[in-house]
Amino acid sequence: MKCDWQNEVHMECFTHAKFVPPAMFDEPAWDCLLALHADARHELNLDQLAWLISVPAPSLQRCLVNLERQRFVIGEQDERNGELRAVLTRSGRDLLERYLSATSALQFRR
Repeated sequence: MKCDWQNEVHMECFTHAKFVPPAMFDEPAWDCLLALHADARHELNLDQLAWLISVPAPSLQRCLVNLERQRFVIGEQDERNGELRAVLTRSGRDLLERYLSATSALQFRR
């Protein structure tokens, strides 16, 4: 199904959207992607990320494993202190930019 984002937006557009996997809605994975998108300088360590999205560390780890399998995030070690950080991949950033672009266009619809 194709959705005409400019003229018709129905709930089915979101559930069938090809650029955002529907299983991510209302899940920590979605919050994680948004937080990492906002963290352009890669300053969030995993404890801070877990706190920010309000999930315990084991839940964050499961979330990151799933996002890594989908190639939306990778783990990088901070050279300064050796902490592991989650970082959006190019495809993860592209996914969020397409989604945010589509939803921002809805705000200006008349």
